Amino acid sequence: MFRNPPLNADVRLRKKQSNLSPKVKPTRQSLLRLLSFARPYWWQLGLLMAAFVTSSLNLTYPALMDTIIDSVVTRNVMALL
Repeated sequence: MFRNPPLNADVRLRKKQSNLSPKVKPTRQSLLRLLSFARPYWWQLGLLMAAFVTSSLNLTYPALMDTIIDSVVTRNVMALL
């Protein structure tokens, strides 16, 4: 029903994997080309960045308050509460 693969199948697989192209570092030209595709959507990208900045700023206040409250509670300073 099922045949066992030939013993040299593993060697053939390694040869196929070695023929893959090596990783290429991005160049300035390729990055500029990528940005040229995004140019028609600049305002949407701006809105996305603004939403990212706004949400990250909204998360900093609770984290800061958490740190302040935890430091006061661990020191047992009731006057600061």
